[in-house]
Amino acid sequence: NSLNGLTALIRDNKKSQTLEYINKLSSVFRYILQSDKKGLIPLREELKFLDSCRYLQEVRYADKFSFQIDMPQEKENMLIPVLSLLPLIENVVKHNMIDSENQMCVSVFMNEKDELVISNPIHKKLDPTAQNGIGLTNLSDRFLLLLNKKIRIENDDSVFSVYLPLNNYIISNNERTDS
Repeated sequence: NSLNGLTALIRDNKKSQTLEYINKLSSVFRYILQSDKKGLIPLREELKFLDSCRYLQEVRYADKFSFQIDMPQEKENMLIPVLSLLPLIENVVKHNMIDSENQMCVSVFMNEKDELVISNPIHKKLDPTAQNGIGLTNLSDRFLLLLNKKIRIENDDSVFSVYLPLNNYIISNNERTDS
């Protein structure tokens, strides 16, 4: 899908957008390839990765897919398992119809319990994809393993939300993760 988006930009002769797309795509690949060497990372790194994913989805869906991120800067040093947000974004795309009539806006914010909340409206596909729950199960298992905390999932048939409990240990700007 990402390469199809790139092909469309090249075909439409959108040079600056094509370069931006290539930069974001390479950032996504680099982050994924380097993720196997990491366990917990600062939230700001995961949000930077999310920004690259956001751009790719906005191009793919011709601005019918957007993100609303509201994150206090002081919370960006909290720790989260690497690649926690990718399966959630993949689920949004896999399980929802995204078009002119069903635009998608994913909200990302921190609640009062220091849980990272990822929430989206539900626009069920006419031909629903099989729901095996592997992505959410793996995410839940990683949170139990790395943080000894459980994620929460809420689905009220109009909004789907996942609550990711972050590590209360906040790294200082002088501390570094293995990068």
